[in-house]
Amino acid sequence: MGMIASYHRISTEQLEHLIAQPEAVEIFLYETEEVSERELDIDKAWHGIYFLLTGEGELGAADSLAGDAILGGKPLGEDLGMGPCRYLSAAGVKEIADTLKSISASSLSAQFDASAFNEAEIYPMYSEWTEADKDYLLDNYEELVRYFAEAARHEEGLLLLIQ
Repeated sequence: MGMIASYHRISTEQLEHLIAQPEAVEIFLYETEEVSERELDIDKAWHGIYFLLTGEGELGAADSLAGDAILGGKPLGEDLGMGPCRYLSAAGVKEIADTLKSISASSLSAQFDASAFNEAEIYPMYSEWTEADKDYLLDNYEELVRYFAEAARHEEGLLLLIQ
């Protein structure tokens, strides 16, 4: 299975409710039908995208808005896998969306170096990264950019979860 990253678009009102009642996060994520319609799953590409955006292999080592698209936000609720769910406010989503809009997939493609990924031990570790893995990362990155832009357009916050 492995660790996958998922995102959930959420209204400001829903986010305020969850901040006030963090014990409701798990119910919201797993028992609300509306959530699946507003979800993005970037599978196991999260660490590779983080590395392309920040140049950092160590999780959380980068201090950048681009890196916050993967590991940003404030913790909310109990540990659901690889720590608790994290949230971004609508203002934070817009700021990150604007940053991601300025980083093209082609510029990330030019930075891709499979040997650097392997040296930095970028997840998933079950095999060596190869040139063929670049499309997987870039496809997921482009989905992430579109998703953040859509959330920003609707003035929504996001829940981020790695599990």
